[in-house]
Amino acid sequence: MDKLVFVVILAASLVTAWWSRGGKRHDEIHDYFVASRQFGGILLFFLAVGETYSLGVLTAFPGGIYLHGTPFCIWFIGYVVLAFPVGYFLAPLIWQAARRYDPVTVADLFRRHFNSRVLEILVSLIAILFMIPWGIIQFMGLTMVLQGLGFTLPAWVLMTAGALLAYTYTAMSGIRAPAYVSVIKDTLLLAAIIVVGIAVFRLPHGYRTALRGIDEPVFTGRDIRMMTTNILFQASGLFLFPAAIASFFTARSPQTIRRAMIAMPLYMVMFAFLILTAFYARGAFGPGLSPNHIFIDTARRILSPWLIGVVAGGAALSGLVVLASTCLVIGPLLTHNLLKGLTEKQQKSGAQFISVVYLIASMLGATFAASIAATMNNLTYFGLTQFLPGILIIGLNLTAPARAVAAGLITGVVIPSVLFLSGVDTGGINPGLIGLAFNALIVVTLTIYSRHGMSDNGLAGTRR
Repeated sequence: MDKLVFVVILAASLVTAWWSRGGKRHDEIHDYFVASRQFGGILLFFLAVGETYSLGVLTAFPGGIYLHGTPFCIWFIGYVVLAFPVGYFLAPLIWQAARRYDPVTVADLFRRHFNSRVLEILVSLIAILFMIPWGIIQFMGLTMVLQGLGFTLPAWVLMTAGALLAYTYTAMSGIRAPAYVSVIKDTLLLAAIIVVGIAVFRLPHGYRTALRGIDEPVFTGRDIRMMTTNILFQASGLFLFPAAIASFFTARSPQTIRRAMIAMPLYMVMFAFLILTAFYARGAFGPGLSPNHIFIDTARRILSPWLIGVVAGGAALSGLVVLASTCLVIGPLLTHNLLKGLTEKQQKSGAQFISVVYLIASMLGATFAASIAATMNNLTYFGLTQFLPGILIIGLNLTAPARAVAAGLITGVVIPSVLFLSGVDTGGINPGLIGLAFNALIVVTLTIYSRHGMSDNGLAGTRR
């Protein structure tokens, strides 16, 4: 029964992706990648939420609570909650910039605002480099969740099927497909999490078992610094992922974005049930289980088979939507920004080819490079959050030398990467926040210096 329900859900997602075409001209690049900037509040809400809540909701969050208890719960909830007011003010600025420059990618914003081809290349390379692990992690999570739910097919079969589905979504209607499929995904994911939480609560002594799993945290000064700086840094970067920025390009108006941002915190109701489930697992099973399987193992023990199929369907679509959206970001960064002179048709077909390459590479990475993927996942925020100073300058329509933004961006990426990979003790301060501080300092310093008579002979000039 569980596998039948699972197959029906995936079939429904394909029908939805096909229906999302709606007679639109998907040969036009702006419709294919940014839906001609015509998404209303509901679709934008589900698309942005789809980028924010991936398979980590079912794996990393309850697994982190199972391992680390209350401190992990406070950190995770804290940065997600803070990210929404950041997005409320930042996302409309991005939309206003998109209206001025008509971009397809985040690299377009930097090139057109700062009039710098080298800055466009730099932003494209950083975005691609730090998005590669995202696909690897989605395939790893997809395989882990489905096998944990009792799907005994080999990992490569599950990943190949996932890659085919993700590519099919994008080929059917571009960005519209993951947006519409996200409606199904989020509905199922939310329903599955709430059902598991309620089932735990209804178990004999379920609530008392969960209370037994709650620890009394003791925070050192280092712990507080670590939690505070992690929350600040990751909240600043959550909506700077290239796929998140691209989702803002699709909105009809800044008011549409603000309405979506106001509604997004309501989605966090699921965390209450995930927390209950995770603490129940701590109290009921004790240490020694695989953290990433905690939610899945609990669900299998207490749910009926058809509900297991619902959980599997929601989990699979969580990974597939992120994979499809990432393909629609990496493709144009290569064919539109790094390669010049291609027609719109060539850009679209080239992006689809790159999507296949990206999916295959991600599958291989998930199979052979799990340790590298885990390390790069920690680096992802270090890289992508460094877009913040440049995005603020673009969004506020300010003037700054292209060389200042490029120098800050390079410094901001290198410092946390070196600190993290070399194991330097930062006293509990997030290395990415250190890099971001140096990034902003360099941009401000070089901008002030250039305004005091130094000509900008750097990359290509200042904003036109």
